[in-house]
Amino acid sequence: MGGPGSSQFLRELLELGYPGSFRPEKCFAIEFTEVEPGSSVERYGVKFSTARTQHRVACHSLRIDDNRNTVCVSGDGKITPETLRLFHGADLVVHECQWVARLSDDHSSVAELQPLFDQASISRLALVHCNHDERQAIAERAANLWGKRAWLPIAGEVCDV
Repeated sequence: MGGPGSSQFLRELLELGYPGSFRPEKCFAIEFTEVEPGSSVERYGVKFSTARTQHRVACHSLRIDDNRNTVCVSGDGKITPETLRLFHGADLVVHECQWVARLSDDHSSVAELQPLFDQASISRLALVHCNHDERQAIAERAANLWGKRAWLPIAGEVCDV
């Protein structure tokens, strides 16, 4: 599942990495659904919704809602009014946070994520896609602002929602 044009991109990427490996006679069929930003798709009782982020290339955020829990993933890029609406009331948002304080057109700093709590009323925030040299400072700044409601997950970590 992805935004417009992502199906073809994924097929080309798989072919580049694993030539011929994903032909129908070699593996299970890959079913791909392209979802327009602002629309939703329901599969197996789970609702998937998307919104466009602010980034120089097309990137989309995703909301996954099973009527008990809601998890959102920012994708790459900064918050937009559409992503704030998409994330509203989420139990967990996984959001990119490249910088402690630096401003960028494509990536978020810690303080720029405050609207997730103030306007979107999210419960918890996992910060990912962090600049390696700023990870510790990002973690400290996030802890100062939001306490245990925000953290930088580590590889293999499991989060109960």
